[in-house]
Amino acid sequence: MVSTKERRTSFIESALKLIKKWNFDGLQLAWQYPVCGQEICTETDYENEEKCNFNALLTELSKSLRQYNLEFSAVVSPNPKVAAVAYDPEVLTATLDWMAIAANDYYWSANSRTEYLLPLQSSAPSEVCDYKTMLSYWSSVVPVRQLVMSVPAYGRSYTLRSELFVHPGAPTAGAGDAGNYTQVPGFMAYYEICNGLKTQSWEEMPTEEGMSIVRGSQWVTFLRPQEVFKIISTSSKMGIRGAALWALDLDDWRSECSCEPWPLLTAMRQGVFEPNISPTLC
Repeated sequence: MVSTKERRTSFIESALKLIKKWNFDGLQLAWQYPVCGQEICTETDYENEEKCNFNALLTELSKSLRQYNLEFSAVVSPNPKVAAVAYDPEVLTATLDWMAIAANDYYWSANSRTEYLLPLQSSAPSEVCDYKTMLSYWSSVVPVRQLVMSVPAYGRSYTLRSELFVHPGAPTAGAGDAGNYTQVPGFMAYYEICNGLKTQSWEEMPTEEGMSIVRGSQWVTFLRPQEVFKIISTSSKMGIRGAALWALDLDDWRSECSCEPWPLLTAMRQGVFEPNISPTLC
């Protein structure tokens, strides 16, 4: 789609028609990720050409959207190693109103070992994996006020190879069981997880690095409201533009297992607007 100017122009024209038809405020580009498909980066001649074409798409889209006073944003990788290959920070800064750091999926159940969905801190100094490292990298290459932190309203589930090893880094046999409603192996909505904690015999295993629960061979990692608040309040104090939750319908919006509706969204809002006040959690 981006390989020629003609194809890029066709995409931009169709996007503008859709935006005008539904009266949207703008467009968010979610290419995950240029040069680094599936987060595997290869700097061949072809891949370098893809990066140039991505930059051209950003420039051309930005010019067209600004003619109509429309917002333009993009989802960017949380992994500094991927980001360093995939993006030109100067082009991002010049063309985008803001960038959403896709911290909602640093690790997923395709990995061969259990990992926290969004680590609160690195398990070893050499590992690049916690949210502070993401923010530190991105704020060093683009203005911090152009950054939005996106966090998950879901968990990743794994099937353990052995029920004797339930810690982060334990070997897995693949994705975990699907949620009752979402029906995707390795994926569970927050409301499915918190309902399970109320009705089933899951063992909670919180640590300074993150939160997980285990039952038999099933291991699930997710964020509770207190982790969401910690991540967003810390990010807000660093001066970021705002926060995003992926996705709204995965939160406990009907208060089935929380004392109030939207517990994750509420914690996020408190983190943005009241980062120095201890949150009200239930």
